[in-house]
Amino acid sequence: MRQWAIFSGRFDPPNAGHFMTIEKLCCEYAGVAVIVLTTNREACSAEEAMAIFDWHFKAVLPTIAQNKVETVLFPEHFGLISKDDLQKLMVAMEFNKHNAVYVTGNLPVLNHIQDLDILPVRFMPRVHVNEVTDEYLFESTRVRKKMNCGETLEDQYGIDFGPR
Repeated sequence: MRQWAIFSGRFDPPNAGHFMTIEKLCCEYAGVAVIVLTTNREACSAEEAMAIFDWHFKAVLPTIAQNKVETVLFPEHFGLISKDDLQKLMVAMEFNKHNAVYVTGNLPVLNHIQDLDILPVRFMPRVHVNEVTDEYLFESTRVRKKMNCGETLEDQYGIDFGPR
């Protein structure tokens, strides 16, 4: 039995770095459970983030991701999740320490999940543009800044989300 990768985040909104990470995980694992956090959102709703992932992985890259990416909404940030809540999520998704691994580029989150001792973890570093200022090549913060200047998600992604 091959493992699934669990990849969580706000994905507010999803960006090219998220897509590239998930695509890489699709090649390395049996599947990828993308856990989209429903709280603390700014640029798009969790449902819109799921629509972006669905569009990208079902319409744009079906051969890589066909039946390999499952998006799930979840209210609790994995950096704060309790052992009990993580165990409940694992049971609901039929995951355990033998068939799933938590993957993140966020060291504090990785350390928290590792401390809970429920499933193995894997660090997948983000791509830095400038390590001194801690800027990354792909950041949702940049997308949100463009939105603050009037550019919509539809403008940036070329997807019609319908009425908001």
